[in-house]
Amino acid sequence: MHVKRGLDMQNTSISRIALCFTLAAFLIAAVSSLALGSETAEVTVRESGDNYFVLDFTAPSPTFGWREHNGSMFDTVKVAGCESIAEPGKPDVPFVGFLLAIPGKCRPYARCESIQDESYFDLRIAPCLQPVEVDAGHTTVIEPRFVLDERQYATDSYYPDSPVKAEFFGVFRGQPLIRVMVFPVRFNPVSGDLRVLRRATIKVFFDLAPGRSDGRLAGVLCSETGPSQRMVNAVKSCVANPQDVRPLLVQGEPAPGLTATKLSGASDRYKIAVSEDGIYRLTGADLAGAGIDLSAIDVSHLSLKNLGQEVPIMLEDGGDGSFDDADYILFWGEAPDSEFTNDNIYWLSFDDSGAYRMQESDAHPTGTAQVATSFVETLHIEQDNVYWQNIPNGEGEDHYFYSKVTAPDTEVFPLDLYNLSPQPFDATFVAEFRGRTDVDEVDPDHHTQIILNDQVIDDRTWNGQIKFVQSVTGPQSMLAAGRNELKINYPGDLTLLDQVYLNYVQVTYLATFVATEGVLTFSPQETGRTEFRIGGFPSDDILVFDVTNPLAVRYLGNTSVEADGDGYLVSFEDDSSPNKRYLVLDNSVVKTGLSLTLDVPSSLRSPDNRADYIIISHADLIEAAQGIAQHHAAKGEAVLVADVEDIYDEFNFGVKSPDAIRDFLKYAYENFSPPPPTDVLLVGDANMDYKNRIGHEVDFVPTHVHNDPDPNRIGETPGDNWFVCVDGSDILPDMNIGRICARRASDVDDALAKIEAYDNGQASGDWLHRVLFVADNEGVSVSLNQMLSTGFLPEDYSATQINYNDYGSSESANQEIMSSINEGCLLLNYTGHGNVNRWAKGMFDSGDVGQLENGDKMPFVIMLTCLNGFFPMWDSTACLGDVFARVAGKGAIASWAPTSVDTASNHQILARTFFEAVFYDFNCYLGAATTVAKVRGYAQAGYISYFDEIVKTFTLFGDPGLALAVPTAPSSPRLIVWTDRDTYYAGQTVNVDVMLENTGGESMQVDAYLALYFNGALLYYPSFGLDPSPIRVDLPPFLKLRLRATSLMVPSPAPAGNYTFFAALTEPGDMSNFIGGISQAQFEVR
Repeated sequence: MHVKRGLDMQNTSISRIALCFTLAAFLIAAVSSLALGSETAEVTVRESGDNYFVLDFTAPSPTFGWREHNGSMFDTVKVAGCESIAEPGKPDVPFVGFLLAIPGKCRPYARCESIQDESYFDLRIAPCLQPVEVDAGHTTVIEPRFVLDERQYATDSYYPDSPVKAEFFGVFRGQPLIRVMVFPVRFNPVSGDLRVLRRATIKVFFDLAPGRSDGRLAGVLCSETGPSQRMVNAVKSCVANPQDVRPLLVQGEPAPGLTATKLSGASDRYKIAVSEDGIYRLTGADLAGAGIDLSAIDVSHLSLKNLGQEVPIMLEDGGDGSFDDADYILFWGEAPDSEFTNDNIYWLSFDDSGAYRMQESDAHPTGTAQVATSFVETLHIEQDNVYWQNIPNGEGEDHYFYSKVTAPDTEVFPLDLYNLSPQPFDATFVAEFRGRTDVDEVDPDHHTQIILNDQVIDDRTWNGQIKFVQSVTGPQSMLAAGRNELKINYPGDLTLLDQVYLNYVQVTYLATFVATEGVLTFSPQETGRTEFRIGGFPSDDILVFDVTNPLAVRYLGNTSVEADGDGYLVSFEDDSSPNKRYLVLDNSVVKTGLSLTLDVPSSLRSPDNRADYIIISHADLIEAAQGIAQHHAAKGEAVLVADVEDIYDEFNFGVKSPDAIRDFLKYAYENFSPPPPTDVLLVGDANMDYKNRIGHEVDFVPTHVHNDPDPNRIGETPGDNWFVCVDGSDILPDMNIGRICARRASDVDDALAKIEAYDNGQASGDWLHRVLFVADNEGVSVSLNQMLSTGFLPEDYSATQINYNDYGSSESANQEIMSSINEGCLLLNYTGHGNVNRWAKGMFDSGDVGQLENGDKMPFVIMLTCLNGFFPMWDSTACLGDVFARVAGKGAIASWAPTSVDTASNHQILARTFFEAVFYDFNCYLGAATTVAKVRGYAQAGYISYFDEIVKTFTLFGDPGLALAVPTAPSSPRLIVWTDRDTYYAGQTVNVDVMLENTGGESMQVDAYLALYFNGALLYYPSFGLDPSPIRVDLPPFLKLRLRATSLMVPSPAPAGNYTFFAALTEPGDMSNFIGGISQAQFEVR
């Protein structure tokens, strides 16, 4: 689909150009509809109003084919320039999607007027196929599966129900956008009728409600020049009406350079990491060991906080008001309720006048209260030993399990129970499973048994990939005092393959009040005043706490302690209820050994910060990351380097979380001195296994993980795009983001050396005019690469095609790939199947990268495949995208690869929009080019819930602020004019288009001249508004703007003869010095 963008009116002089294209001899009051005969579907923005657009749409005739499924024949229909609507099971009809910039958020609507269409009959249009992930050995592939929506195909109406629709799309860098969807083909599956829209006038309305937000910025906030201007260009590249994108210019910016991220003079705070529930002791000796001057501590101001709230502490200072080595505080600490970390962070400070102390209650037994003799205890056995990524309907589900079992098998769990109550009680035994296999021909297909002390106490069968909780109750007398043995048995007698994940086993029983290893935690059964007597302690120094509310923990004092056999027994009394929880422990088992880390406060929340470029890294890498910061600062950019720990401290109370990174970037976008940051670079490797349960230890800068809702795909999916979706609730990236997956400081040094070599001019030579296209053995892959090379590569570039089927073996194809990379190429585009660290058929893998000898001839590698960008592997496997970019002194300058799986059709859209962004819209910076490709592709894709995974998961491995070394000539503007036909007759429409270009990176000022000649004589009719005087035009860098200047009908009778439009640019005030030559558009009127 070709969107003819409206003229980008940077100033009033450019807007005057359109006024010069009035065809004097043909001028009439009304503008006719567009003529038929276009070779591809086209949309032109004819008019923009305060709350409407008028669009012209044309499409060529459709082409028909056929598809066979199980002996049934279906028709296929395509329209050049259109994508498939791609809604699985629904009729596969063409679709055109594009974006319009609007003043504010709204609910738009659209309608067609002046429709001209064609009808076809007795057709049976094939349904859209369902993409399904298939594990093909060493390669993950997406295979199309036939599905037919029976309900849709039984509906006697056209699908889609309207030829045009409009919807609010999102806010992109402060610019609200709507998406217009044109359906040139609509099909009635009952009657077999097909309607084809050939041309139409489309009106789009967007009434803005009073007080409705205009987007946070109500325009693209930017500076006159620099990185933020690149984002303005990016937004304009994505819409059909760039003239309506409103850059809000900011003056008087702070000088660029490196921004410090630390403050001095702030009160000292110390971080304490807690990973288990319990009472903790922090002594004066601990504080002194952390470098704290004990004599300077005012104990009345000593306080502790967690997640921003005061935590009660018990202070033991000997009553002298000072804090000595032997003095201590006690507090209740809890493991974090977090999927991202095992460490909860507590903050110790010494300047809080409202220090919160633990309340003490008198718990001395009175002898009049009821006496509790037992409580309900639960023994829960759960470990995160194995990971299942694509659990069906896995959103919010636990993906880590105790074990993965292939039947037949048996698992054994020893249970040591020494405090069983003799009272009658029904014990409960629970095992939670997840079915891994689902055998269609067998129902049920899973068989599990719970066995206690060699007796089967429950036997169940169940079916499919469901969560299955197997629970059985029985008399507690089945349990023996001491060692018991619980078994989970998988007979494997229902099907040839029965696989199950076990999550946990659990036993609930009635226990007596006996401590184990000096501690007992329990919830009582009784309500009201109750006395508790608990034995089994090794000493008479016993502490009792009510830990029901972590923020209001009570110390129960004045308890009664007495000898009890070889140990001691404590008695206490309290107002009891089943929702209370008590902790009773020997003083010797209070948790100790806490480490204190002095926090150096950061200034990340300061609104005085100013940044074009933000680097987020880890303490182990941050010194090396400063080198990248200095490189960008030297180019005049304001750079801020943030330690990820400071981000946790400032935006999540010190607790590790990817959400804190996003919150920081959103804060920077909204609160830093404008304009907002343009580029974000994450420096450090990541791990989907945030807590290091499986064993890959590196998670320097965590990524975000979402669950792909499509049950046929990979489930939990990582991606960095989420971090920069900070303006609105959409998935559009409002800043450009990249990552260097460094595991050591030397990785960062290597990356910097490559960036400097590429950015400082060493990237030069003929190889920059070469593009390498590699395809696997699939025809669709070859076709996609050929489409890119012939349709989207400028003429002065050469394309090399390496197709697997052209070589006799994987080795031969690999040698050709290696040789071509070593010779050098600007871009390397791979299309085909792939997996984490390889391309299909053994053509190329991560091990080959180290054997390259391309030196400084480093391409930008685009991987239109599956999983080549899956960088946060839980088993430490490095993905191919990362290896290409991270290898020292060769390989790729950067790469762009997905962390998920997707279809060739979506990859085609993404590749096309990327090539357009780079070669035709001059978005040469890697961050801007990849961002534009995502946003434009998202608008053009048919079934939007699929392409959103492309937006979320395609990852840039490298510097988003690096400019691709696209060779461009010095700034050379030109003005081009043409008409859509060579010959016209009375009553036909003459469509006049113009193109204004500036191919260089500098602004220019020129004079524009336009004139119309009839049979060799200049036409000049002042009454018709044709002004041959020059127009002064300011051209911004990398400008390429095309518009339909006007569409006029040839009157009858028409003055027959030859007509020529002349268009030219000159130096200001110098008509003798033409720039870029003279453009002519000749046509004949008969």
